[in-house]
Amino acid sequence: FVSSDNHNLKYLGIKALAGIVQVNQKYALEHQLVVVDCLEDPDETLKRKTLDLLYRMTNAGNVVFVVDKLISHLRETSDDAFRASLTERITQLAERYAPDNSWFIRTMNGVFELGGELVRPDVAHNLMRLIAEGSGEDDEADMALRRFAAATYYSMLDRPILPDILVCVICWVLGEYGYLIGGGVALEDVVDKLVDAVERQFDAPSTRCWVVVAITKLVAQLGAMPAQVAEVCGKYKQSSQVLLSKYCSELEGLAAEVGTMHAALPTDASCEDLEVDPALGFLDAYVAEALSRGAQPYLAPGERPDELDVGGSISAAGGAHGGGGGGG
Repeated sequence: FVSSDNHNLKYLGIKALAGIVQVNQKYALEHQLVVVDCLEDPDETLKRKTLDLLYRMTNAGNVVFVVDKLISHLRETSDDAFRASLTERITQLAERYAPDNSWFIRTMNGVFELGGELVRPDVAHNLMRLIAEGSGEDDEADMALRRFAAATYYSMLDRPILPDILVCVICWVLGEYGYLIGGGVALEDVVDKLVDAVERQFDAPSTRCWVVVAITKLVAQLGAMPAQVAEVCGKYKQSSQVLLSKYCSELEGLAAEVGTMHAALPTDASCEDLEVDPALGFLDAYVAEALSRGAQPYLAPGERPDELDVGGSISAAGGAHGGGGGGG
């Protein structure tokens, strides 16, 4: 039935195989090549059923073959709904059955490139967490994975078109592990490429912030701000995008205090726990000095004089005007 030219028979065949898979997957695996061919059928309902069946047929033994086929279809199809389904299924299969971390990174890079805005943000965060944490079982293998990721993403910056979600992943990896690239690539070379990347056209304004943050981390490792980075700061700290302006101003301020910058942005510290001082005791001396110069002490909202309660004054004024209108 699945090999038939009749759409109805194909549909029945796919539906029957789906039932068989629920009982025992091995009885349907011998038909996976024929099932893959059904993805090329123009009937949308049949394609969706086929995709669901392939998802259920996939295991650790055939995931590479199935995912390669699905990525080929993602590259060729222009139907947005089908592309979204393909993107989701490929991601789920890669996360569940990846034979190794390097394959997973390569596969997800393909999904990011082809799926773009269809990829959920948490997928990118999961990839970054994998690179940062590794397997946790073999430190040497985890470091090799970071070197592979850094070298891969450094080379990808040469591509003329990159979706925003992939740019964010690239910038995070290079900011954290750019020093691991090797092959004669210096941190200055990584900074140069990121400075060029700042000028790309992005769909989301926040993406440029990821580039600036990556540059900031690398400047901390260099110990000085290159001239081209200073130009970027000068240009974008006047930006109407508040967050971008903030990051550029912070980069300028931190670069003026290299010791503070090193302490604030240590190398390879993405997985370190941060100790938070909610009382902000390190500011006590600063506050005491300000108070000695006549600064007003902080007052909690419930302790402030009525004349400082701007919100209450406005409400009262609104009520008074409203009452006057009613009297008239």
